[in-house]
Parts: sequence; C-alpha cells; structure tokens
Amino acid sequence: MGYRLDSYDPDGDGIVDWAWEGMAPRYFSNGDHTVVLKVKDGRGAWSAPFQMTVTIDGPAYQGRTSYRC
Repeated sequence: MGYRLDSYDPDGDGIVDWAWEGMAPRYFSNGDHTVVLKVKDGRGAWSAPFQMTVTIDGPAYQGRTSYRC
C-alpha cells in the first residue's frame, strides 16, 4: 500500500506543507485505520481535513518485530 498526494490549491497557489495523522507505512493489525490529511498553500492557509478509512483484514504476512524496511 502507498499514499499518493494529489492535492492542489484551487487558487493556483503551490502546496508548501502537509500534515498527516494516522499515516503509517505498514499496518500490523486488522481493522479500520483512519488517515487524515491537511495541506497548506503558499499564502499560509490550511485546507479542511480530508479523512479516509483504510480497512485491513486477512492474515498478517509479517509482525511488527519481524518487519524490515
């Protein structure tokens, strides 16, 4: 699984910063995991939060202690 950042500013200002909550490169437990993203434009205005729920189910391929990047 990966994350793709397709955010843009409707006014044409560039995105200069972003803040993630709940984002993880891997999830080691089944269930729902909420990921939230806010972005900041070149004028310093933050967006409303965008929220998505990632559902993980099925057997684990690796545990947290055996996982290697």
